[in-house]
Amino acid sequence: DYEAAYLYNKKNIERLDADGVCNADVIATLMFLTQHCKGTGRLHESEMYCARLLDYGGNHREDAKSLLKEIRLLKLHENSEEGEDGDMDMNLSSDDDL
Repeated sequence: DYEAAYLYNKKNIERLDADGVCNADVIATLMFLTQHCKGTGRLHESEMYCARLLDYGGNHREDAKSLLKEIRLLKLHENSEEGEDGDMDMNLSSDDDL
């Protein structure tokens, strides 16, 4: 169950942060949280975890850059859809006034 894994990894990253750990476990946990949150629509949370991955070197940094671009595009798309819904509501109310 992915939601249970999400909750486990969320608690794990909190524990690792509290202990001051900076190793491959942190990177793997952040990567899982980034991808899971992105896939479940928790884009703000995903962006936060992904930004933390940028602090690590190597391939993880490049992966994080790509993921961050995807997340930001999804957020833009989500925001533009919200704007379109608002425009439709305004158009409907304008028609009612006629």
